[in-house]
Amino acid sequence: MIRWQAALHHGFIEGIAHRSTADVKPLARVLATVKVRLRGLPLYVHASLGQCQTGSGPFVNWANARRNDPEWKALLELLLSTLSGPWISALGEPDAVDVEPSIVDYPEWLQDLLRTLISHRSSGLSPAVGLLALGGGAGSEVSEYRGLEVAVPVWRTLDDLEHTLCWVQGPRTTREVLEEASAELGDLVVVLPSARRAADAWALDCKPAELHRAILGLRYLVEAMNEGMSREAAVTRYHERSTIPMSGETGDVARSPNRRRQREFEAGTHGKQYFDLHAKPGNLTRLHVWVTMEHGRRLVYLGYCGKHLT
Repeated sequence: MIRWQAALHHGFIEGIAHRSTADVKPLARVLATVKVRLRGLPLYVHASLGQCQTGSGPFVNWANARRNDPEWKALLELLLSTLSGPWISALGEPDAVDVEPSIVDYPEWLQDLLRTLISHRSSGLSPAVGLLALGGGAGSEVSEYRGLEVAVPVWRTLDDLEHTLCWVQGPRTTREVLEEASAELGDLVVVLPSARRAADAWALDCKPAELHRAILGLRYLVEAMNEGMSREAAVTRYHERSTIPMSGETGDVARSPNRRRQREFEAGTHGKQYFDLHAKPGNLTRLHVWVTMEHGRRLVYLGYCGKHLT
């Protein structure tokens, strides 16, 4: 499996001072998701990033003056952390290579960045690096750049990133997605044997990326509960940020001994618990979870990952 990292396009930094917080705040969530999805940064940047024009001076000055503003804090902390590198130059010197589509009219920093990415990719060194262009900008409408018999993907959305990470690798089994996504969450989630058995028995009826997003989104559920939100509000947060629907079971299910029993799983030392919260990444694909406190921290037990329980 190819390991991927990202290089940042300056598109949404250029003129950022003129953007509304409503436009910019979602970028912090997306960048945080990218960080988790790529198993942590580095986010490679061109050395000119700090001098990128925001509309109110160079980015480094503008951002430092606003880094404690609650409306901007989350995004600016992520971006300012990149100003100490790693620089794209760490991947090697760019070859004087012809790039398709043509990049000759692009800013010099972008030409340098793209040629470096292509040169690095052609060397076969790990990680492979794609161009993260969430906010648009010069050349961001292109899906990939080619040269030296290799291609560098352009990620304008999380779905673009998922296409590179999941879809191009061919069909993924439910169990493979479960293991990879849960590993990215680390000790935030406990995957029970019952979830693995269900995954082994189920062929996905959704894109692997959707199940992956459903599992990664569990961190939003925990985040919301840690902020003191009610379960219902936490479920809403999960849906908003992961785009995957989630709900609890109806009273009819809880009152039916057989149906309730299907949703009860052994949660380690907590014993048998009712896993009524379930995410719905596919028409019939379901992910049943139970959230608890353990050793002073909140974590998620994942009890089932498979076909919709009757």
